[in-house]
Amino acid sequence: MNLKRYPIEDGKLVIEIVLNDFHNLFDQRDPAPFREKDLDDDAVDYIVGSVKEMSIKRLGKLKVYLKQQVNSDLELMIVSAIHSFFDYEADFMSLKIREILQLGTKSLVIGISFLTFAVFVASTVKDISNDFWRLFLKEGMLLMGWVSMWKPLNIFLYEWWPMADTRKIYKCLSNVKVEVKER
Repeated sequence: MNLKRYPIEDGKLVIEIVLNDFHNLFDQRDPAPFREKDLDDDAVDYIVGSVKEMSIKRLGKLKVYLKQQVNSDLELMIVSAIHSFFDYEADFMSLKIREILQLGTKSLVIGISFLTFAVFVASTVKDISNDFWRLFLKEGMLLMGWVSMWKPLNIFLYEWWPMADTRKIYKCLSNVKVEVKER
């Protein structure tokens, strides 16, 4: 982690972006007006990656340097676009988290149901006289029952929390102090 590349102001780290033109901040494929435009993927990756590198607690502000004249309308548009973009992304990430947890709940119900069935079947195979087939069926059912729990356990133990961390970063960036300056 090389935090030396980030300037410090008031004890907090500053993310700096230098652009030739303010249009470079936005996704050029998006035909929407600028206040509603998506930010450029590379800019988003850089900003989010910087926050991950430094941690949310150490972020002070985001400075956008433009190699063009900056007026108050342009500054307001850029600040609004950055805040709106990350606010939308935070809300979208909340939706994705809800969806993954709903999938986890459904998967858990299915997994527990199948595990119950598998344990029941495994406990009834004692009537099979052939030792190989009795062991094969018993162990196979138990194994399949526990494997059916893989997806819900994976969701609840591992999948959702990286999304929650990303949502926290987006929420932070939706309120970060943004300064737009001429370079």
